[in-house]
Amino acid sequence: MSTQQPLEQQYRRALRWYPSAWRTANQEVVLGTLLDAADDSPITNSRAQIANLRAQAIALRFGMLVPNVARHAVATHALAAGTALALVYFWFHSRTPLTPTYADYGVPEWFGPFQNTGVILTALWIGAFVAAMVGAKRGPAAARVTRVVLALTFLATVALPIASAVGGAGWAAPATTNLVLLSAFAALSLLGTPTSRIRLAITTMLWVAAPVAVYAINGWSVVTDDRDLWRVLVADIPFELIAIPLLVVVLVARVFAGRASVPFVLLISSPWLLAWTVISTEGNLAELGLVAAGVLVLALVLFLALSLIEKSGIRVTVSRTALDSARVD
Repeated sequence: MSTQQPLEQQYRRALRWYPSAWRTANQEVVLGTLLDAADDSPITNSRAQIANLRAQAIALRFGMLVPNVARHAVATHALAAGTALALVYFWFHSRTPLTPTYADYGVPEWFGPFQNTGVILTALWIGAFVAAMVGAKRGPAAARVTRVVLALTFLATVALPIASAVGGAGWAAPATTNLVLLSAFAALSLLGTPTSRIRLAITTMLWVAAPVAVYAINGWSVVTDDRDLWRVLVADIPFELIAIPLLVVVLVARVFAGRASVPFVLLISSPWLLAWTVISTEGNLAELGLVAAGVLVLALVLFLALSLIEKSGIRVTVSRTALDSARVD
């Protein structure tokens, strides 16, 4: 009994991580099962069990905030956007035929036949996309391959700048803004599993077309610096021009598409807001503080507006009226 009591207390503390409604319905049953298993086993790995309980509690709470449908939709959109942007980056910034010639540089600054190490990220994103397309209908085992490749993109995001610092000009890494953006999309891609190949393919093609159109409109068929797009088009955008449209889109989506649309819109918008923060502040602590304050105000206004919609029960549904068969000629 002397060892049972501390173990029970440890389990109870871990179970407090779960939502109160879940604890009311399940806590005593789960606690009894854990204690019975501890009695039957001469060696109890309580630390691993407690860590697992807490991890499952976090996953449950996150699942309550972001339903499965929204998570899979976010993962599909993020994987498509990340793959598309990696391809566009390769075409405009890593592929040497579009860059100045060797004579223009005066010294070799290329990563083998490529201008920079961004080609490594492109290869990883293509690998994740192919794995997702192949494994969309093949269950958890195939989905794990996609997750492993996406995890490698995080390692590359950290490793490439280090390699650039150590290896010199020939190991030039993508701009920090691009690394942050692709990392954010990789993180969102890990939230769920793409289940529709057609949706993933179409979304990827749309995301390829969007930045290519931006480059074409601005006449940037040749861009020597992958920071140019961010500096010219994004860095000077005021926070209000980002926050107000985002607020409107979230509220309209909530009214017309329901609760699940809110986390979807916020999550798919977060990488762009993060990238804008990186390029517009450039590490200035005062400006970072202003952005943080603005985000808090936006979050407060959004919370109040969503609460008002929830209490008022406002919801708009669009449906087609069935034709009266008697009126059909």
